[in-house]
Amino acid sequence: MSNGVLKEPYPLITIGVACYNAEKTILRALNAALSQSWSNFEIVAVDDCSQDNSWSILKEFCSQHDNVRVIRHPKNSGPGTTRNSIVRNARGEFIAFFDDDDVSRPDRLAKQYQRLTNYERANANALVFCFCNRDVVDFGGFEPTMSRLALGRHPVEPRGEDAVNFQLGNVARPGFTWGTIGTCTFFARKSAMEYVGPFETRVRRAEDIDFVVRAGLMGAHFVAVDQPLITQYLVARSYKAGQVELDSKLFVVRKHKDYLQSKGAYAGALAMARAHFWGERGHRARRWLWYLIALAVYPNDWKVMRIKSSRIYRSVMNTPVSLVMF
Repeated sequence: MSNGVLKEPYPLITIGVACYNAEKTILRALNAALSQSWSNFEIVAVDDCSQDNSWSILKEFCSQHDNVRVIRHPKNSGPGTTRNSIVRNARGEFIAFFDDDDVSRPDRLAKQYQRLTNYERANANALVFCFCNRDVVDFGGFEPTMSRLALGRHPVEPRGEDAVNFQLGNVARPGFTWGTIGTCTFFARKSAMEYVGPFETRVRRAEDIDFVVRAGLMGAHFVAVDQPLITQYLVARSYKAGQVELDSKLFVVRKHKDYLQSKGAYAGALAMARAHFWGERGHRARRWLWYLIALAVYPNDWKVMRIKSSRIYRSVMNTPVSLVMF
């Protein structure tokens, strides 16, 4: 690959589509997958025992395309189990996750492959995972109103315990390029994913955070394409709403209690998870209460980094589309 031009042979990339009760959007996501400019890919779509017409749509789509395989879970098991099914059944050297309600640009695979492999060449033996920026369409909307900027979209890319601390405690060490993650933007070698281990199956949300934490504890590097390769459509679903979100994040924090206690930051991370949850929902009083509690119990170095992190978080989560550089 040189000057952005891809050369044969193209390694096989598995596009993994996680589906659950998405009869209104799954065909749009599948067509976006099928429209990738990368010449050598397969699509593995896993239906997590949908109760609507999703499975019928998947079977019909599969019957029309030789490079598509579909799998159905006998019972609803959650996003972690669904992504593990994708990894287990993937034949590709690389895996890209596509969500059932989002749309990926046709050049997504090519851009993420180039970003990841270029970084690998410059950082021999590094364990690398790749994300990308995304445009966000609000509930019921048709056009993006904001963009979310990805972790590691330009140097210096986060890695190791600094990435872990950012995910668990929302503290950002200066000097790195901080931003968002998300399985809908995820791209990696299958071997790297297997090295870290399966996605957490005991939560309905935050399985991506847990994966990044475990990878970070292994010294992983996190990079991203600094372009919005995905349009994310926010939809209201029970497993994405309310208490489920908070309970899942608290589960992940508690799962990594030993690590956080070694940093003197366990109680603060629990409080910060609650502050983040209420802030996302516009409850300013509750957000500030839990934020101040977290600051009170964080160790001094985390306290300073967290105060500096507030501006970073606002900038990467709520950037107006008109200000994003393509």
